Amino acid sequence: MVAYWSFDGNANDQTGNYNAPTAGIIGITYVTGRNAASGQAASFNGTTSLIEIPNGDVLENSADFSLSFWMKMTPLRSEINLSWDCPHGLVSSLSTIA
Repeated sequence: MVAYWSFDGNANDQTGNYNAPTAGIIGITYVTGRNAASGQAASFNGTTSLIEIPNGDVLENSADFSLSFWMKMTPLRSEINLSWDCPHGLVSSLSTIA
């Protein structure tokens, strides 16, 4: 594991390598997670929220990498947009099943 964000009250990387600076956390609140054992979660407002990780490009150390997360949308939307810049392309839109 290169990095891990639990979002348990902050946007700190649990490995200590990729902590988001205060200025890089915009419009985020921390809410109860999906169950009591999971702790908290980051809540995005759907329009302007973001968490910017400094030196995030260092996380992409090869053309192949995995990204894993849980997401709950309220209200349910027919489309979500996840984006990040990387030297291997830009993922800009992932569809959900409504």
